[in-house]
Amino acid sequence: MLRGMEAFCTACGRRRLPFAQEALNLKGKSAKAGGTAARVLGMVVWIFGLFLAALLAVTFQVLVPGWGLGFAVGGTIGFVTLLLGAFLFFGGRKLGQIGDASATEAQIKAIRGLARQRRGVLTAGDVARHLDLPRQRADALLTDLARHPDQDVGVEIDDHGEVLFLFDNPEARRWRIRVEASGLDADEFAAEASQIELPARVEVPLEREA
Repeated sequence: MLRGMEAFCTACGRRRLPFAQEALNLKGKSAKAGGTAARVLGMVVWIFGLFLAALLAVTFQVLVPGWGLGFAVGGTIGFVTLLLGAFLFFGGRKLGQIGDASATEAQIKAIRGLARQRRGVLTAGDVARHLDLPRQRADALLTDLARHPDQDVGVEIDDHGEVLFLFDNPEARRWRIRVEASGLDADEFAAEASQIELPARVEVPLEREA
């Protein structure tokens, strides 16, 4: 991760050689920037291209009435404009999605590295602080990992109400096995499990010794 001109390891916090590999906070940014530029250029092509097509159509119809030359020229330019603008706009949107996916993949990899340093226990605050992410983004990444049984991420709440995410957790593995055995989607299994009423806990008083 780059902080100013210095590079740091997201897991242990030690300094690293800058630009030895692509920094976490730069991952996917070039693709997203290129996607945004392509979408903007696509809209510009649509606006000016269709305006030029309409202008030429009117001009040729006035100069050469009755031949339909204006409609032919304007229609051709308009059609090419629509195709070119669509290629730029939708291609840019796809490029932006690739950039988002690349950034998410790098963030998840960094989260797992941080979890190994923290003996498998993380909070959203830990991830936000070490990866320099908004807490809401960090919580969303951790929650998404916990929702998928194949990620082996469990969730617990400590005595202070803090949500703990447990990586490579045995209970998470048991959860994955139960989901796979049920043949249901993870969300469907969670919904059905939440409707099961557990028996009330009975407190048995201890008898004092005489």
